Amino acid sequence: ARSYTSAHAPPEGAHIWVASSEIGQETYFQVLAIEADAKSESSSSPLLLGIDDLYPRPPPATALVAWEVGEESCRDGVVATQCVTPLADDTTKWQLDVSTRSVGASALQDVINSTSESAPLRHKTWVISPVLDSGYALLGEHKKLVPVSPTRVLSVRQPDAMAKNSAGESSDGGINVTVAGSENESVELLFLVPGGRIKAAACTVPPARTACEILVH
Repeated sequence: ARSYTSAHAPPEGAHIWVASSEIGQETYFQVLAIEADAKSESSSSPLLLGIDDLYPRPPPATALVAWEVGEESCRDGVVATQCVTPLADDTTKWQLDVSTRSVGASALQDVINSTSESAPLRHKTWVISPVLDSGYALLGEHKKLVPVSPTRVLSVRQPDAMAKNSAGESSDGGINVTVAGSENESVELLFLVPGGRIKAAACTVPPARTACEILVH
């Protein structure tokens, strides 16, 4: 993780941390923005995240999307624009406004408040995901503080057309994700799919196994 170093200086008391996870050939970023001052949101300057704040820096022309972790409007079947922000293919120009908002009780909020004398604090957590050539993107586990963790997500790949997964399902070149879990655990992930929709898909870890596979196409 690294602290915010954008050319756009954040307001006093505001901080942004960025961490990355390498999963196969793909890199996923998690962004945590915190404002220590209890100012009204309308009086705060925007916190802007740019391409230079991501490490490793995505290759030129990488299509990326960002979504706010825990955003309740992000659910199966909804139009993606309700909760997902596309970042321009020209990665030298995009900026993501990660300004914080007032939040209620949460596990993360408890941790933040326990380390600061200022209250209330405001925070936002974002995940930035690459869009595969097939037009699909893994967003992650909706209810987790770290939606895309290499401990949980073991691999992300774009299957070859007409390939089949372990369940015998054929693929049209969508997205195939292998996730770790305990025996009989059900794991649900959110995806962005072509056509601009959010799709939820799940798998259940078989008996005597430690992983299962989700194929979305």
